Amino acid sequence: MGSLFRSMAATSALAMFATTAVMISAPTAAAETCYKHVGRIWYEAGAIKAEANAWCRYPELGEILIVPDPANVQRYDAHNGYWYTLASGTGTATYFCTGGTTNTYRLANGYVERQVTAACS
Repeated sequence: MGSLFRSMAATSALAMFATTAVMISAPTAAAETCYKHVGRIWYEAGAIKAEANAWCRYPELGEILIVPDPANVQRYDAHNGYWYTLASGTGTATYFCTGGTTNTYRLANGYVERQVTAACS
């Protein structure tokens, strides 16, 4: 009887893990469940990198999960005052520099705006 119980517990735990994995990879189902959006942008090894995530409450799971938000790397054009999108992604975005001119970049996704200035063009 003990091995049957352990087998049922393992199967139940595996089913719960599979459900959680699906929820993490799925897009945010309801905007009202996400309450904190975080992001960062930085220069590293010849590239501008950005990350964006949301903390979302899933009552049916009784948990808070981190879900990828849109991430856009944009460069500021001082001549006309516009921001131009160079790279986009879900959760992360990377723009690989092709030169060394100093520019200002930002992560902008409607929730978070962060900026970095780097010798990258």
